[in-house]
Amino acid sequence: IVSAEHFGATAKIEAERVALSMEIAATHASLAQSEQERQDARDALAVASAHAASMLAQVAALYRLPVVVAAGNQTGPGGAVIPEIAAPGITPAIVRHSTPNALRTRAFADAVAATGRTHLILAGIALDVGVLLTASALQEAGYFVYVVADATGSVTTRAEEAAFARLQHAGII
Repeated sequence: IVSAEHFGATAKIEAERVALSMEIAATHASLAQSEQERQDARDALAVASAHAASMLAQVAALYRLPVVVAAGNQTGPGGAVIPEIAAPGITPAIVRHSTPNALRTRAFADAVAATGRTHLILAGIALDVGVLLTASALQEAGYFVYVVADATGSVTTRAEEAAFARLQHAGII
């Protein structure tokens, strides 16, 4: 895992800003009363996550790490792949799946195995569903999984806290 210091003071400030933006978005979502307020909060969380994903892509490019992206069907929820993931020097393997646990999709399992890595860094916008289930399945398959808190989120603080507690209890960092 690489700290923000590798990118200098500017990147560290940006990482802190992204973390604060995600925290504000998650809090706003948990307090939202109307459907429009909840949608606005989800949109804010998506923007903050895109910034965090961009920073992860920069780290991957810097260390020449392989990137595998699990995304839902193009026309369904979770289908859009944010362009920030494709940093200069990175060509992510994008695998489409229709289950919250991406590892159940053979193409994703094969893409992860093809990296030759046993330690995986995981992030995503649906911490309490997709990230949690995929991280657990990867751990059961023998991988060491690290979930990046600042590039991961849920639409409510309660769901996020519960998901992190489950991950921690399972020994996923």
